[in-house]
Amino acid sequence: MVTKMIFPVLAAVAAIGAGTFFLVGKDKPEPQNIVANTAEAQIVGTEFSLLDHTGKRVTEKDYKGKYLLIYFGYTNCPEICPINLASISDAMDKFGSLADEIIPLFVTIDPKRDSVEQIAEYIPMFSDRIIGLTGTPEELDQMAAGYRVFYEAYINKERGEGFVDFNHSSLTFLVGRDGKYLTHFPDGVEPETIVSTTKRMIKLLEPELLKPELTN
Repeated sequence: MVTKMIFPVLAAVAAIGAGTFFLVGKDKPEPQNIVANTAEAQIVGTEFSLLDHTGKRVTEKDYKGKYLLIYFGYTNCPEICPINLASISDAMDKFGSLADEIIPLFVTIDPKRDSVEQIAEYIPMFSDRIIGLTGTPEELDQMAAGYRVFYEAYINKERGEGFVDFNHSSLTFLVGRDGKYLTHFPDGVEPETIVSTTKRMIKLLEPELLKPELTN
């Protein structure tokens, strides 16, 4: 009964959360409302087929049965991506035993530079729990579009002649065991917020599975 009651609530959260996305980069523009407040706004997420940082081809089916924290960024990101990945890493440490039920994914938006090898060197700087994903531009475009993620390359001469940086959405998505969107966290979110919100979601969805120390 509880599970049936919360699905409308989660749908409403998805509809609200899908509407506002924050962009970061050269001009740091104001939040963009890129999804209309319609039934389409409730659809966040997509099927995907990408390479993980070990070179293995993976799809969304490989992560079914786990909660996901998904962040889109790139390894040459000077500040924003490292801050958010550090928050995810700290959150994973604070989850305690619950961390075994959660997989953090880092999805590159820069496939030309972010090869499997590049991501494999980058990810360990934050956490050995994070899985890095890359692929062809078309594969990554499809996944980004499914999560309503915006990104746009520009030349940042301050970092060197012809150096490519990205304006991009900077959100961390929480996805359920069934692969469906639950909520998202804003740019610069504190790890404590990731932990407390995720625990509340799990308590709603699976109260009988939570260990005693996670119910507070």
